[in-house]
Amino acid sequence: MMKKSILVLALAAIGMMSFSSCSESAEQVSEGQVEKEYYCPMKCEGDKMYVEEGSCPVCEMDLVKD
Repeated sequence: MMKKSILVLALAAIGMMSFSSCSESAEQVSEGQVEKEYYCPMKCEGDKMYVEEGSCPVCEMDLVKD
């Protein structure tokens, strides 16, 4: 009985790891397809780019088109 419990837990852990890795790779692909053209001129968040124009969430300056 103990061996079956350990086997079930191991399979559940493997299943959860494989599911999470699939969702991460799908997010990376969708992010790569979108062109990010706007950035903060103060570089508050380093080289972070944004899809839409607006204002920086840190310093609230207008984002600049790349």
